[in-house]
Amino acid sequence: MQNRIRFADGQLDDVATILVGASEYGAQYLEQAPVLAVLTCGKLGSHITYGELDRFSNLLAASPRLKVVMAEYGATAPMRKIAPSALRIRDRSAIEILAKLDASTLSQCIPSESQRVWLDAIGKWLRLMPETKKARANFGVAWIARRLAEDLSRYEQVDAIIDWIGRGHGILNEKWTWERAIADVEAWHRSLRDEAALRALAAAEKQRASFDTVICKAPIPEAVTVDGYDFVALRTLRKLREEGQVMHHCVASYANDVRKGRCAIVSIRKDGVNIATLEISGAGVIAQLKAHCNRTVDAAVRAACDTFALLHWRPEPKVA
Repeated sequence: MQNRIRFADGQLDDVATILVGASEYGAQYLEQAPVLAVLTCGKLGSHITYGELDRFSNLLAASPRLKVVMAEYGATAPMRKIAPSALRIRDRSAIEILAKLDASTLSQCIPSESQRVWLDAIGKWLRLMPETKKARANFGVAWIARRLAEDLSRYEQVDAIIDWIGRGHGILNEKWTWERAIADVEAWHRSLRDEAALRALAAAEKQRASFDTVICKAPIPEAVTVDGYDFVALRTLRKLREEGQVMHHCVASYANDVRKGRCAIVSIRKDGVNIATLEISGAGVIAQLKAHCNRTVDAAVRAACDTFALLHWRPEPKVA
C-alpha cells in the first residue's frame, strides 16, 4: 500500500514508507497517528530495525483499535493531534516525556499551529536542563508545554529560564504563570548586573583576581570586523558584566566557563551599538547567539558569526 502521508523530515518519511510496506494496515494507522512513525524508531532514534518492523506488522495483523497500538508504543490519544509536518525523528525523547502527562492536560497543551516550534522548545528544555535538575525536569515539561501552548512567542525566553534554574539555582513552581517565572529570571539578571553581586560570584568561583584580570585566553582577535559587524572579545569579568548590563541577559554567569577555557564570549556591534552576544565553545563551535534580552538575531548576523568562527578561531598547535 502506498504511503499517503508525507513528513517534512526526510528520514521520518523513509521510516513511514517502510512501515506502510510492512503491513497492509500501516498507512491507515499512521494517517490517524503520525507520531507512531517516531516511536517505532526505538531507542536508536535514527532508523527502524528489522525486529521493530516484525513487531509493527504482527501487532497490526489483528486489526486492533488505534488506542491499543498507540499504548503499545507508549503514546496517548492526544498525540494524534501532532501533525506529520511538525515531527522529527529527534523528537522521541520529548514525546516519551509528554506521554507521561495526564491525557487531559496534554490535550490542552498541544497547540493547533506552530507545533514544530512547540516541540523544539520542549526538546531544548530536556537537552539543556542541568543534570542535577533532571528530577525536576519532568514536572517542568508539563509546565513548559502548557505555558508555550498559551503563547508560542515565549519560545525565545526558554533559554533564560533554563539558565536561571541551572546557573542561578532557581526553583520553578508549577503553579506559576509565565510572567511570574520571568519576573524571577529578570531579578536574577539584575543581581548579576550588580557589581557587588558579581564580586560574590567571583569569590564563590574561587577567583582571587580582580574584575579586570584576563580570564579568557581563547585564540581569537581582540577586535575584528566581519561583513560590517565588529566582533570584540570579552576577556575580563568586568567586560562580561558590562555586556550583560547593555544586552539584558545573564552572560556574566558564564565567567567560570570562560576562565576554564570551556567557552569564549564575543560582543557583536554595529556602528558602535551592541546588537548581539556570541558564545563559542572551547572547540571553536558556535554554542549560543543572542540579541538584546535573549532574542533571536537575524540571518545576516548569523552568517557573519559563521564567517568569524571559520576565519578567526586560531587554536595553538599541539606540541608532540
